[in-house]
Amino acid sequence: MPQFTTIVVFLLISLSAAHAQTEYATWVFGTNAGLTFNNGSGGILDTPRVILNLPIDTREGSSTYSHPCVGSLTLYAMGETAFDGTGRVLDNGTVLSGGSSSSQGALWVRDVSRPLSVYLFIPPDMTDVSATGTQHYTLNRAELGAAGRWTMVERDIVLDPRPGSERIAAAHDAAGTGYWVVTQYTDSAVRNIEFVAYHVTMSGIDPVKVTSRFISSTLPQQAGIMKFSSDGRRLAMTSVDDVVIGLYDFDPSTGVVSRQRQITLSTLPEWQRASFCYGLSFTSSGNYLYTSVRALGTDGITRSSIVRLSVPLLNFDQTVAPELIFATTLTNPYPAALQLGPNRKIYFTFNDNVGEMAYTDDFGVVVTSMAHRFPGISQPRLGLPTCIESTFPRPTPVLTCDLPSGTISASDVCEGGCTVITQNIQGSPTQWLWSFPGGRPAVSTDSIPPRVCYDTAGTYIITLTVRNNAGAVQIADTITVRSAPDVDAGPNVSICVGGQLDLSASGAVTYRWSPASLVDDPTSATPRTVPLTQRTVFVVEGTGSDGCVGVDSVEVSVLPPHTITVQVENANVQVGDYAVVPVTVTSAQVGGSVRLTLSEHEGLVWQAPWNTSVDIDLDSTVKVLSPVALVLLNGDTSRTVNANAEILDTCATTAVRSGEVHVEGCALSARRIVLTQPLTVNIVDGQLVVTGDGSIDVTVYDHVGRSITQATGHHQVRITIETENLRQLFVVARSGGHVLVKYAINGLQASGMSSRKL
Repeated sequence: MPQFTTIVVFLLISLSAAHAQTEYATWVFGTNAGLTFNNGSGGILDTPRVILNLPIDTREGSSTYSHPCVGSLTLYAMGETAFDGTGRVLDNGTVLSGGSSSSQGALWVRDVSRPLSVYLFIPPDMTDVSATGTQHYTLNRAELGAAGRWTMVERDIVLDPRPGSERIAAAHDAAGTGYWVVTQYTDSAVRNIEFVAYHVTMSGIDPVKVTSRFISSTLPQQAGIMKFSSDGRRLAMTSVDDVVIGLYDFDPSTGVVSRQRQITLSTLPEWQRASFCYGLSFTSSGNYLYTSVRALGTDGITRSSIVRLSVPLLNFDQTVAPELIFATTLTNPYPAALQLGPNRKIYFTFNDNVGEMAYTDDFGVVVTSMAHRFPGISQPRLGLPTCIESTFPRPTPVLTCDLPSGTISASDVCEGGCTVITQNIQGSPTQWLWSFPGGRPAVSTDSIPPRVCYDTAGTYIITLTVRNNAGAVQIADTITVRSAPDVDAGPNVSICVGGQLDLSASGAVTYRWSPASLVDDPTSATPRTVPLTQRTVFVVEGTGSDGCVGVDSVEVSVLPPHTITVQVENANVQVGDYAVVPVTVTSAQVGGSVRLTLSEHEGLVWQAPWNTSVDIDLDSTVKVLSPVALVLLNGDTSRTVNANAEILDTCATTAVRSGEVHVEGCALSARRIVLTQPLTVNIVDGQLVVTGDGSIDVTVYDHVGRSITQATGHHQVRITIETENLRQLFVVARSGGHVLVKYAINGLQASGMSSRKL
């Protein structure tokens, strides 16, 4: 689906009639956030589309404009910077007088005295200091130049030398040929609320300003919102320091503001107290007025509460109980911004979403709090764009356009796919230039666009510059190239001839395996193969939730029968040593694995990991292993070591050949002792006494390596041993967890336990 369409007009000779409702039908606001109500044919979508790729970064207000000749986004701005509809900063369009924290930011108003010229009214940012420090309303004007670029040809014209407010609003005049732009001032010295109206006419901006003043006991703070009703006959404003709404009548024939009513909101049963109002919008009929309120609930939670008032009942200064429509936990110092849309719904900011309210004049208002979500860094923040709501129900001042016009549309695709582009261009174009940045091909000069392919996921702009004798327009559309799912068919595997395998794929929603004839269910994520007799590569296509397809494959190797030989080599060792008993594994095929378990013998203590079964990957045809055993056997003793070989995932049989471990003689003589901590071993009064500095573990073995007893102690261990067992003993003492001390004891004499330090 295309996300938005932008048309930039390069040269104009004359203008033709176009749709008015689309002038403020594409919104850009917050941080890279946007919505478009434009259906591409001059009509309005009931459900707008989210757009994400237009640069902007403002905390509060902004403004957008779509020229009536083309009906698509032409210009947008925040208080400091102005952009064209493609997101390019206007020439001379930076460091403008406003700021990013102005409640209403800016307002684009078409210059009805010149063909392709648009005024930009900028209210001051009275909350933060702007780059220029300006506290005045300024007038700026953007115009399409001969070079085909929008330029800010006039800027920073101060409308009034007095400090203004952040409020601004506009509506059609009574004749429907121009607009009234209203600014607001507060004079605290004489307690005046003042409105100044500027008339935008076919002859330019009338130099005669229309001023309306009111004495008020409640003076508005400089930050707040001001809005017209869609018929341009009522004007309302909020202030960020109280719960008072100013309501006025407006005469579109004269620009006079009259009949002030100060409406104070009473505290609702759901509130402990209300702080102030912020967002503001009339319904499309003008019969109801919606506002957002910062209110502390009875549960102690501060919320943004959206309420409404019946306008026909507000005929004098009064305190009224508003109707609560919706409330949400407040994540910003200010409650939600509100803005009437061209589809007659009211939109509001809600955390990282924009919500909408439908049937706003009815008893049952339908609220969708997260109607439009903004992923990633895009977020609406606090502001929605300032619009001229009177353009929604009525035609614009008459225009004529002879330039090429129309739309282009590109379908979204998956990465690696090709989009189909359609065009509907009128005006007898004579030249065509298509541009596809990031696509293949990159350009085209044909009237019929080619298929354009994209290898990488992302958002891309497609532009068409089309020209006739009257000039040229640039039409743009965006497409989203979606990521393919990361499909995983698992690692390559080996099976035996005639064997079957359970395949498994992940990363997608649906799957299709091929060759389909070799699996029981080609649409399953986990099909089972038929018996395989030859190497086969299975390919799986996985389709994600958005229709994109990812591909992976798994190679199944078929192994012929063969023999795995396990040879335990002979070893000559000494008693008390850690001895290596070599094991050689030979296989005719690479692949698979075998599980080896060495036989247990008294006097051979296999060391980890060989004290249990060990899995050996057959990644080569010959593997030499080095199991280690602690030898506690008398000299001139042999043990036959066998290996149990269990085939895990190969097609082999095993042949196991045992080996012999021979313990050399002289086992009963004193052996060298490894000491890293002081340890002594003595026979005292018929007891075996082991003394050391720390924790001691002692195990006593007989002459063939059988464990007689074990003991543990701190600093000293005493062990009583039966007399008949004291003839030939081996004592293994460990201290500190890492030190092994070996002794041979012959008889009861302590001298039989003399030792030497290594």
